Amino acid sequence: MINKNIQSLILETGEDLVTHANNVSMVFEDNTLLHAIIILNNTTYTSVPVLDYDNKFKGLISTSQIFKFLGDKIHKGFDILENYKVRDAIDNRYFTININHTLEEAIRALINYNFLCVVDDDGVFKGLITRSTILKKMNHMVHEFDKKYIVKDRHRNFFHKKTKAIRIDEEITM
Repeated sequence: MINKNIQSLILETGEDLVTHANNVSMVFEDNTLLHAIIILNNTTYTSVPVLDYDNKFKGLISTSQIFKFLGDKIHKGFDILENYKVRDAIDNRYFTININHTLEEAIRALINYNFLCVVDDDGVFKGLITRSTILKKMNHMVHEFDKKYIVKDRHRNFFHKKTKAIRIDEEITM
């Protein structure tokens, strides 16, 4: 479990943990693969969420997934991309996290994924949490920690008395 004071320091930066769905490039499962390629070409992500028309998360799509799906058919030219829908090439290897997640759940999942798709209890896509966002917040925390807390080495304390994390005028035992 993450210490509440450390979690507070991680989350105190102005940037939200979740990039809201309105600010995320995505495609619908009924879009053509040509449309998906155009969207992927104009985003910084290597894959984007696939949604149905009720905004429910269905999976991911990436350029490499599209080419893998098409195989040798790609040699027929890019016009072939209009013959297939995103749902035909969707990648089902993904990790979603509930909108009510804990910071610890997000950090653990981001060890293995570049980003997490955030959904509500009904599977509606709410946004993304990126590894980059977490790392920026962690960077902030490690650079601000000693400005807010005094760190006392527990091993040098004769009585090994554990104190709780408290603000600058008090001490934190590590």
